[in-house]
This record gives sequence, structure tokens and C-alpha cells, in this order.
Amino acid sequence: MKHCTRVLRDIAAYNTVNPTGDESALAMYLAKQLQDLKPDQLDIVTGIARPHGATGYVYARWGTPRLLLNAHMDTVPANAGWNTDPWTLHDDGEKLTALGACDTKGAMAAIISALHIAPPRDIAVLFSGDEEGSCKSMAAFLASDHKHGIKHAIVCEPTGALIGVKHRGILSLRFEVQGRGGHSSGADHMPAPLADLARLAVALHDFGREQRNRGPDGFQGLCLNIAELHGGVAFNVVPDNAALTVSLRPPPGAHNAEMLDRVLAIATQICPDAVCRIQIDQPAFDAQPSQDFLARFPSPMPERIALPYWTEAALLCEAGIEAVVFGPGHTAQAHAPNEWVTHQQLREVRDTFVGVIIGTC
Repeated sequence: MKHCTRVLRDIAAYNTVNPTGDESALAMYLAKQLQDLKPDQLDIVTGIARPHGATGYVYARWGTPRLLLNAHMDTVPANAGWNTDPWTLHDDGEKLTALGACDTKGAMAAIISALHIAPPRDIAVLFSGDEEGSCKSMAAFLASDHKHGIKHAIVCEPTGALIGVKHRGILSLRFEVQGRGGHSSGADHMPAPLADLARLAVALHDFGREQRNRGPDGFQGLCLNIAELHGGVAFNVVPDNAALTVSLRPPPGAHNAEMLDRVLAIATQICPDAVCRIQIDQPAFDAQPSQDFLARFPSPMPERIALPYWTEAALLCEAGIEAVVFGPGHTAQAHAPNEWVTHQQLREVRDTFVGVIIGTC
């Protein structure tokens, strides 16, 4: 485990907070680690535009890959309450603490360590950026020739070394209503965009409540959230516009387009002047991994579970690649102060990757 811990220590030292950190510096380090393993192809892709700055990815392949191992380079900002420097790995003999140790720099270290143990053949590795943001890196990969021939993918996220096979999608919408504004003494005869959207917010909230006991086991409801109602500048000014932000999380097996149609039908009835803008549209994930894919995992195969969070496995699956989610650590440690992963989990995941890599030969 000394090699895996050393690599994690190196990786943790790079500030890759999305979007203010430097993914490119970590990408260069990872490329050097992969280059030492003599891949048949190694590419560093940079300059992929995202809402704030740019992102990229590192791709390496050995032979003709059918299996992809993926982990993301970026992290969320360090939460309040850290007792140590978030970018300096702290090892107490049981836990390894650093920002991203669980999500997902520990997984990257496990992949690199496994590749040193099991000589890779017919396999590809993707270390991608912007997973904690707009997923532009993964979208660029899926639009590239790097995707060619890949049938299976293991997407690393903190699953407790179990195999994640399903999770909800995400749909975030912003409704806007334009008025004409003016002095509140004329409010009786002027448009009221805030009131119009308030009625829509209540109607959508009621729709969400109606769905709370509907859906597949473990995924009842839509998690419909009235996130923000914005507008106005003072008590005596009629707003000239207003905006409502709503999000929902369709369950596995549901399609965002169908959910969007239902929400828009409500909006048309309650607030026909509202303009809807889609902010986030990420599909749900409901994997049915083939026996051929599952056979790559060493015996005994880890338990298959549903996940409470969204992952880029949904994008791979949507692109026609069989994907599962797998990695060290638990979601309770991710995005939290003093983020950590245990030596035991890292070893378990590294050893599983060794078996997966050997299984491709």
C-alpha cells in the first residue's frame, strides 16, 4: 500500500477545486504516472470550455480497449471545519485525510497502483475534470474518438467498495416572467410577476407532494424542490420581472423529457406567460450490467446497490456504454470537512482493480 498512499499524497497536494483550482497541473502529473506504464496512446486534452474557465482530461490506452476506468480530478471547495490543511495528506495509520481523498482522488491512486501491479492490456483510463460542475469534460470525451470501441466502464465514486447500478437524474428549471414595473400606487392595474410565479411555485410543490409515494422501490417521489423565488427591489416598486428556480430528481427508469412535459403542462395552466429555461438536464441511471461485464470483477463480486447521488455513469450509459459505479469511501465523508478514506478501503478497491485488469487479458 506504500505506493498507493504515496500517489494519493501527491495527488491530494494539487488544488483542483471546481472551478477555481488548477486541473491542468494534476493532469500533467497523472500523465507522467501513466507514461511510465508505456501506454500505446496517451493524450492530454485541454481547453474544453465550461461556464467558468476551461477543463480537460487525461486519456491513456493499452491495446484495443473495451473497458474504461474513470475517476474525476476536480473537487468541491473545502468545507468549513477542517482541522488540517485540506491539500496535505494526513495519515493516522487507519484513515487518510485530505480534500478529495474520498471523492475521488483515492480512486485515482488505486487505479494507478493497480496498473503497476497488473500490466494493462486492452484497457483505457480516463482522468476527467469538471465532474463537480457542468460535466463538460465527460461530454467532450464521449464526443471524441477516444470513446471508440469501449463497451464497459467503471466510474469511480465513493460507494464503499460496492457496485452502484442506479440513481436518480437531475432536472433544474428556471421560469421567468416579464412585467413592466412601476410605482406600487398603480399595482392594482399592473402585471404582478412575483405573484404569478408564486402561484406556479405552489402548484409545482403540490405536484411534487402528489408523487411522494409513487415510483420504484427506494426511489418514490421526485424530490421536487422550490429552490428560489426572486424579484423586486423595494416595497413601493412593482417588479418588472421575476424568476423561479425549481429542481426535481426523476427516479431510475424515468425520462427527464417526460417529467419536463408534465411540469410545463402545469406552468402553461397556472402561468402561461412564464418562459422556461433548462439549467441542468442529467439523465437517471439504471444499469443492467451484462454477465460479460460482471465477470470482469474478481470473485466474490461486490454487492450491487442503489446510490443517493448523481454520477457521470449516467452519461456513459446514455452513450451506449455499459457502466457501473465503484470506488473507496462513503458519501458521508465526501464534500465534508476532514474528508477521509481508510487504508483498508483503498487496498480493497486497488485489489479489485487488479482483478478487473487481469480479467481483461
